[in-house]
Amino acid sequence: MGRVVEFLSYQGTFTASEGPAEGLTSRDVGVEETQNTPSGYSLQRKGNFPDFIWAEPLQNTFGAPNYDQSFSSIASVSLPPGDRGEIFFNELHYDNIGTDTGEAIELAGLMGSSVAGWALVLYNGDGGEPYATILIRGSLTNPVDGYGFLAINFPSNGLQNGFPGGDGIALVNPSAKVVEFISYQGTITANGGPADKMTSTNIDASEDGRTERGYSLQLTGTLGDFNWVGPRPSSFGKVNEGQSFRILQSPIPSKKSESSSPSVSSHSSPNKTSLKASASPSADATAPSPSQSDSSVPRFQNGLKIGQVQGEGHQSPFVGQQVTIVGVVTAVDANGFYLQDNGDSNPATSDGILVYTKSTPTVAVGSELSVTATVVEYVAGGARFNNLAITELTSPTIKVLRTEVPLPTPVVIGTGGRIPVRSLVDDDAFRNYQPDEDSIDFFESIEGMRVILKSPQAIAPINKFDTIFALVDGSDLTPLNPRGSLPINPTRFGSEKVRITWKSSLLPGFQTPNVSPGDTLSDVVGIVGYAYGNYGIIPTEKFNLKSTAKLSPTQSIEFGRLNTALLATTMNVLKLDPTDPQSRFQGLAQTIVKVLKEPDLIFLQEIQDNDGASKTDVTSASVTLQKLQEAIKEAGGPLYQTIDNPFIGDDTSGGEPGGNIRVAFLYDPERLRLAKGGLGCIVDPRDQRTNSNNPFYATRLPLTAQFEFLPTESSFEAINIHLPSKGGSAPLYGQLQPFEIRQDDPDVNGGIDKRRAAAQEIGKYVASHPERSFIVAGDCNEFQFSSAIASILTENLDLLTLKLPEKERYTYSFDGNAQQIDHALVSRNLSPNSKIQVAHVNSEFPAEDQVSDHDFIAFQIQFGTCDPLGGEGVCQPVS
Repeated sequence: MGRVVEFLSYQGTFTASEGPAEGLTSRDVGVEETQNTPSGYSLQRKGNFPDFIWAEPLQNTFGAPNYDQSFSSIASVSLPPGDRGEIFFNELHYDNIGTDTGEAIELAGLMGSSVAGWALVLYNGDGGEPYATILIRGSLTNPVDGYGFLAINFPSNGLQNGFPGGDGIALVNPSAKVVEFISYQGTITANGGPADKMTSTNIDASEDGRTERGYSLQLTGTLGDFNWVGPRPSSFGKVNEGQSFRILQSPIPSKKSESSSPSVSSHSSPNKTSLKASASPSADATAPSPSQSDSSVPRFQNGLKIGQVQGEGHQSPFVGQQVTIVGVVTAVDANGFYLQDNGDSNPATSDGILVYTKSTPTVAVGSELSVTATVVEYVAGGARFNNLAITELTSPTIKVLRTEVPLPTPVVIGTGGRIPVRSLVDDDAFRNYQPDEDSIDFFESIEGMRVILKSPQAIAPINKFDTIFALVDGSDLTPLNPRGSLPINPTRFGSEKVRITWKSSLLPGFQTPNVSPGDTLSDVVGIVGYAYGNYGIIPTEKFNLKSTAKLSPTQSIEFGRLNTALLATTMNVLKLDPTDPQSRFQGLAQTIVKVLKEPDLIFLQEIQDNDGASKTDVTSASVTLQKLQEAIKEAGGPLYQTIDNPFIGDDTSGGEPGGNIRVAFLYDPERLRLAKGGLGCIVDPRDQRTNSNNPFYATRLPLTAQFEFLPTESSFEAINIHLPSKGGSAPLYGQLQPFEIRQDDPDVNGGIDKRRAAAQEIGKYVASHPERSFIVAGDCNEFQFSSAIASILTENLDLLTLKLPEKERYTYSFDGNAQQIDHALVSRNLSPNSKIQVAHVNSEFPAEDQVSDHDFIAFQIQFGTCDPLGGEGVCQPVS
């Protein structure tokens, strides 16, 4: 009989009375299983050989190394996410195209694990404070390899969208211990609640306003080595695609040089789309398409300049290969750092690059490093968002050569240096790489580099993401209008502007100056990055407001009411409902009375129902309109009559769920009379609610109203419109080029097909009533040169927008572009002698100074002429 190597017992010790261990006393393992131990669990040794200890029950790993167990020749298997692998986050959805729907958080855990007493605490990244606590109810179901799943569903907009710097979720067990604290779209530090002072782990995937409905972010891979991926089709309540809960033995790690730091975590998770440089330019109008590397084993390139790695173009010639470069750390981000060398004397290639480390890097600014890593082209969100690829180094092995090395001199952008190109963003669909001619190539040539913007001048207000759009000193300022804004036209969408976006990870504690058009900043030093479809400069040094233009809103329009002329205005009032503060109603009222001079007729868009976004059966907006009516009267204006839209259904108009957004009218009964039975809709509203082929399905129904203008006894019909949104549009600096001249392409200009269909229906209605005079006004969500406006709506109507000076054609600011999306059109007989003006009271100013996000259009329509000899009261109607 052989020798006894080990004699163990459980739940006590004893002495063997016979057999090979006769006379030996057992050693109790010190932990035990009970009838409450979940199926599939076991007692295991953990720790480093030979100093193992026995651990309480964990999921069994028979045939493979145990959790947290390491041998001299076998790699450690780490614990899966969660508290000893019991429960952890597995899937998340928080943002999508249009109104957020299907928001949810999924947990996964070992079957038999109870969620009783567990909770989710939602953290606001702006300040780090909790904004909601949800007690988890239900149980884990649909088991796979001993693990089950539980989805916690949220109402629309129940989860914040992660802007501007991320939002977080803490998973808390019944002992009030934070088991997992994750965030999305940025790392945050909790301020209060169970995760107080904890720093989140930012998940390596994200959603935005272009994410498709029914998609989510998910864990995938093998238990113990999961990665976040997506967005992709959701799988709430069941195992994710590509996810395995079988424990596999890890490979033996390679030897590491003592002089180099450990290899940083891999960046090759499935949500990272790698692009290989094309052998020849693509034949169509898109950027080179994704493909896989030629070999699963990276080829090795040593001693390259960063410019060689970046290459002359939007794709690196070394994609999929392992390279070694030397450079100085210029900035450190939450999950990577920027490296730059002394250049290759080629202005067409960037001398800087992002090294992706997945977790917070330990390198310091000013350190000179040797980095060996794999080259990838990373497309944020995947190729379906049409974003450009960013050249990155991943899975790096880092060796520090020197510290406190002077940083490379920043490239001057502005006077005395390089000037951004004023042109089409890309005029050749990526067929030619021309940094001196195409702005998309200009910014690619400095991607990842340290730059200095010389005295940038703001062309738009700071937005809610702390982003400033500006022109640098030395730029051609002739496209600017006298107010300092940059209006777009058919061939120019602001390609010469630069985007300045502060990131707390690169410049903590900084407050971006509050700017409006015309304000000038001090020089801005930062790194050229790419995010949300735009190249931009991420500041690494503080800057300030150098001078202010002291821009003032329009004080009063230049024309008003006449005995012979109707004064009207169109106003998008930004989801107005009774839950808004009274100050909003007062601000709108003051604008109507003082700035717009008490219009006879007001076309309103984005009026919401009486209980706002609450999910009830309320559809009337009578209280909303009454509050505005009363505020106008209190401001000294007339007592307007209100016209609600009686044709909308419940939740059939798009917008916020429960808000029942619609168009509506206010009119002055002293000047206008609504014709009996004169209220209507240009399509069958019952069909609009259920027929997906209806041009106004799931969007705002137009409202028609027939009026008599009392001073001249003239009749006309008003059509109040709010056309489908631009949701799903491609980014300006994206793969679909030339952007400017593809505005009739739905892949570029999201929803243009729907807006064209809606415009055709409106045009058909107008054409069917040649005997009537029409005024059509509202938010068209489209530019004056778009086919929906310039070709379709103008077939039988005149576009008053064209009477404005070209540099005054804007009612909205988007990504620094001043653009006209609100319009007024009239029948040809009403067009002569008509006047139009935009009251710039919102779009050029910070959000806190706005009463809406749109400017308002005022227009005067002549209905008659007066005989000077007979006095003002003797008028002739327009024929």
